[in-house]
Amino acid sequence: MATLPLHFVLVPLLAQGHVIPMMDMARLIAGRGGSARVTIVLTSVHAARSRAVLDHAERAGLDVDFAVLQFPGPALGLPEGCESHDMIREYSHFKLFCDAMSLLAEPLEAYLRALPRLPDCIVADSCSPYPTDVARRLGVPRLVFHGPSAFFVLAVHNLAKNGVYDDRVADDFEPFEVPDFPVHAVVNRATSLGFFQTPGLERHRRDILDAEATADGLVLNTCAVLEGAFVDRYAEALGKKVWAIGPLCLLDSDAETTAVRGNPAAVDASVVVTWLDARPPQSVLYVSFGSVVHLFPIPPQVAELAAGLEASNRPFVWAAKETDGLDSGFDARVEGRGLVIRGWAPQMTILSHPSVGGFLTLCGWNSALEPSPTACRF
Repeated sequence: MATLPLHFVLVPLLAQGHVIPMMDMARLIAGRGGSARVTIVLTSVHAARSRAVLDHAERAGLDVDFAVLQFPGPALGLPEGCESHDMIREYSHFKLFCDAMSLLAEPLEAYLRALPRLPDCIVADSCSPYPTDVARRLGVPRLVFHGPSAFFVLAVHNLAKNGVYDDRVADDFEPFEVPDFPVHAVVNRATSLGFFQTPGLERHRRDILDAEATADGLVLNTCAVLEGAFVDRYAEALGKKVWAIGPLCLLDSDAETTAVRGNPAAVDASVVVTWLDARPPQSVLYVSFGSVVHLFPIPPQVAELAAGLEASNRPFVWAAKETDGLDSGFDARVEGRGLVIRGWAPQMTILSHPSVGGFLTLCGWNSALEPSPTACRF
């Protein structure tokens, strides 16, 4: 009798920077010689954004599919269609979004129970703890996936364990050393809050800690070469098996997969490549602050960044989410030297081009890993 392939169900946080590595992980697992199939749990917005990646996986013969759940945000007061962190525009909506994600537990369990057989493993994003009780009730092994670096994950764990988030530090800007850390690292509470430390998110934070503490193992988007000491210390701190399977972005090695990574790009990748081809090697600065970070209108950060790029007299590509601070003549003044992409940019395509020599970034972990195979400085 033929052995059925293992079935993995991946549950990402509904944020572009978390969905992307989960899509990569799905392709990694499904590429194990036909011995596994993978289902990624999404809502309609992210399913539409990721459709090109799914189509590419199908053409490659990979057994990857989506389970699309209806997002219950409108019932809690979120605007219709607000199904991703980058779509949140009001601070008060952040808690509503977290609450709405928690309500996905019921439809997720209904979907899993309706399958011909239960999955062999659930892999849930550390910031999406709602599958914890579902996996427990169904008796399905559950792994937690951490999207950030092992450095960050271990630091936050140690800071929480030592009470830094429990008002045991007198001042938010008081410097202190991260305890039980492989290297000397001095931080302060204001810049080291970790995830979900703001008022109103206490329950969500407790659910995250419970999901981590009760997981059957943990998965990190890193590798021993980059962060071996931090991976080992984190495994020791939790007393659990930890798999370092990254950098997952290295799976996107051909022009097609790099071009469709994430959202559909606001400009065709070939147009950007043609523009970059005309620039000298390592001469172009690429500017992008990820899918969630927004520049402030006051102080006028967009205008200040634009003024700096214009005054630099250096070629640049700027993936700009906000353009309210740009005057109408900016594009004309930097024509031939600057390329402004208003919306999602084909980032891996840009960073892998030999003309790009620098990357101005928010230093999210995806953005830190994606230039790693190139000569780009960031």
